[in-house]
Amino acid sequence: MKALTLILTFSIIVVLSHATPTMFYRHRPPSHITKPQNGTCKYTITVEIRFLPQADTKKLRVSMFFGDAKDLWIHTESDIFTQNGTNIFKTTEPCLDKICKVRLAREPLTSHFLPMKWIADYVTIEDSKNPPITFNFPNDTFGFEDYRSNYIF
Repeated sequence: MKALTLILTFSIIVVLSHATPTMFYRHRPPSHITKPQNGTCKYTITVEIRFLPQADTKKLRVSMFFGDAKDLWIHTESDIFTQNGTNIFKTTEPCLDKICKVRLAREPLTSHFLPMKWIADYVTIEDSKNPPITFNFPNDTFGFEDYRSNYIF
């Protein structure tokens, strides 16, 4: 019985010593590919913004990015948001799959230590290919968002 166990152990060691290590990679498209090539879609973006009482500005310039699960992103041109109101923007951009993320970035980009003093209540994105999707930010003073970082709201 000991001889059989010894032979079996050495057989396993020999088999495993000839195994080739394999690394698993998550496929990710090259970074220079940022937009899909499957036609254009019309997008309607609705953003509800509230300024906090201590805000020192009546208008805010914000860039919006939205994307799908394949890490394809659309950057909408900067628009001026009015104080305490619903802002609606329309744009025609390359079509994405179902939108699942949105990013807001203040312009001009400033220090992380300067508070924004505004709140985005929600962002709704409608497109000609998918049903509308709403991203809610309840009572969240998320402050400065640098679009070069990996924060996704």
